[in-house]
Amino acid sequence: MYRVALAAGILVGGCAGASADERFRGVWRGTYSCDVLRGEKMTLTIDTVQGKRIRGLFEFEIGASKGSFEVSGEVQAGSKFALRLTRWIVPLKGYKLFPLHGEINRGEQLMVGTLPRCREGVFQARYEGPATTSTARPQLPKPKAPERRSVGRRPDAAGNPLPTSPSPAISERETSRQGRDPQSPVAQVWAAQMKQKITELEQRGETDLAVWQKLEREIRWPPSGMGGVESELIAEFQRTKASVLSNAWIAEITAAPTTFSDGNIGYVLIRMDRPLKYKKWPRIETERVRRAGVMKLAAILRPKLEEAAALAEGLPATPQALRVARTAMVPIERFHQRVGLTMWQLDPDGVLGPMVKRIREIQADPAFIEAFRRELDDARKQQNPREATDNLVSATLGPNFAASPLAPLVADAREKARFAAIKVNDRSKSNDPSEPSAEVIRDVVYLNVREANAALEVQWKTCSSKLGNRKAMDRDPVGTALCLPLIGLLMLDGPFQHRLVSTTKLKCERESESIYICDYLVDTDVYLDNGKLMPPELLNTMFGNDAFVEMLKEGIVNRRRFSRVPGGWATARVD
Repeated sequence: MYRVALAAGILVGGCAGASADERFRGVWRGTYSCDVLRGEKMTLTIDTVQGKRIRGLFEFEIGASKGSFEVSGEVQAGSKFALRLTRWIVPLKGYKLFPLHGEINRGEQLMVGTLPRCREGVFQARYEGPATTSTARPQLPKPKAPERRSVGRRPDAAGNPLPTSPSPAISERETSRQGRDPQSPVAQVWAAQMKQKITELEQRGETDLAVWQKLEREIRWPPSGMGGVESELIAEFQRTKASVLSNAWIAEITAAPTTFSDGNIGYVLIRMDRPLKYKKWPRIETERVRRAGVMKLAAILRPKLEEAAALAEGLPATPQALRVARTAMVPIERFHQRVGLTMWQLDPDGVLGPMVKRIREIQADPAFIEAFRRELDDARKQQNPREATDNLVSATLGPNFAASPLAPLVADAREKARFAAIKVNDRSKSNDPSEPSAEVIRDVVYLNVREANAALEVQWKTCSSKLGNRKAMDRDPVGTALCLPLIGLLMLDGPFQHRLVSTTKLKCERESESIYICDYLVDTDVYLDNGKLMPPELLNTMFGNDAFVEMLKEGIVNRRRFSRVPGGWATARVD
């Protein structure tokens, strides 16, 4: 986990007609969250605007640590501008700088946004007032000169040794646990005073954590003779604190706008997760905050659900109509994945039900299936058949097309697209129609690629179950040794497959009346599961079957014997 501080890139939009400096100049104070950091304090002060140049100071807290740095940037077109780090003012060792994207609504005096490089990064700040001299960027403090300390006891002017300092008295904290008598009148008076302070914080709805922490320290470390009742007070203190803060978070969630935007969604998610920051937070309070957040997220999503449901009525059973429906479902699916809630929680009234039902009806309609099949056939005729087919499938059936009832049709179409994408070259210049053609060689190599990929899949499953299992490795040391080259891929990239790019026929020589020996070239790519290309040479020690060896000879002439048999050709590799 990286420790991060915030710096660059604030995208700002404001009211039309207002200049950038007037919208943004001033002090903005609020909180930010990034990964495991939740609800940390921040202050952004913009105090200098010169033409399109903007300068200011960013101050932040990470737990008990505080840091600040100078930022500067330029106003861009469309009321946008970006800030970047200029220099540290109060540096924090080990912290990196991440960008900050947001919006400013000067009418509501509110700044909200996201931290794109954080897995869960958002911030919110309110306008506190204009930037004054007191908020100007401070100068770096000068290092203090080291203090000189005397060693030993030096004599005074008369030559007598100076008296030593008396031993420090026992601290109040050390004596606070002595003489505990919870029934003593003094202890009862002190306990009543602490309860009164807890009640006062509850009545005024105190949300400042520093105030709660101060009172907690006062209860945990009572004065001498007042002990014995703090355990009961701590339990009451924790219940009250959880209730008050939960009420404040619920109020913030309830007051949040319901506009469908990343900022509003992140704003609610952060407040839903705040109880998780505290150990032993009462479960009932956690559930209260979560329920409020779920209700607000459902309200934010509701317009998108109604918009999608309205399209379901009268939607024709055509691929184009299904793509329109899928387009309307995209923001809903992304929202669903981000918030980590079930659709039953987000749509308790079943608003999206008609659209889901209509999509299933369209996918089962024979007229739609036939029209979609024709579109897949047309995609294979494009310049890049594989890419055209994948784009068509994703746009029509969505990213989870493997779970669609049309999955068999899609699998067949993608396989045909991969075959159609293979380039066939012929350099033989042969006029003998009886010898194997360049297309025949392509077909043979393609079958070898499929066999090799099947072997890769089997080997991958075997190695995945074996590596990390010491007993399985001890039982089969030979198989374990064959799996060792896969360790890096198992940890980083995942499975891989070959893709045949092209075949080139060089020449064919007649060995007998129905037997030819042909030379040809093969060009293949190895794709990892994450979509990256991998050099085939890295796999040359993993497998020894003929198909795999042939594919590894990329750029080298391959030789194969072709024997004519009824219905085609029988082949064997020639060394």
